[in-house]
Amino acid sequence: MNKVQIYYRTEEFNALAIEITVAFKQFISEERENRIRFKFILAEAIVSSSAYQKFGKGNEDFIVRLANKVRQELKSKELPALSRTSIYDALEVYQKYPSLELLEKKLGLFATWSDALRLVGRSKESNALDCRYCPKHCPARGGL
Repeated sequence: MNKVQIYYRTEEFNALAIEITVAFKQFISEERENRIRFKFILAEAIVSSSAYQKFGKGNEDFIVRLANKVRQELKSKELPALSRTSIYDALEVYQKYPSLELLEKKLGLFATWSDALRLVGRSKESNALDCRYCPKHCPARGGL
């Protein structure tokens, strides 16, 4: 009688899992970096545009209409919409850190966009009282 081999204990299975893990870590790292770069490029494009220079500085309606126009242009494509809050956040980070290298140096290696927002005071502080898993989850609420 043939012995049944347990597939999840094989070297091939473990090698596949490790390969996917490495790819996933690389993707996540690049995704974080790309998000920061995108937001920086977005703000840079807005600030350096002649339309923003003429009509946009201090004009909330400009940002609202810009976000709506971009959303309208992206509507037929399967891409996420761009909100006015995203634009404001990107502009605020860009105004404080007008160089991507300076921002990346300040944030460090494994930074997220939330980290960049925290630098300029535009992020929500996480509160253990808001955790949907509490009281079982957070130490502040008697959990783990």
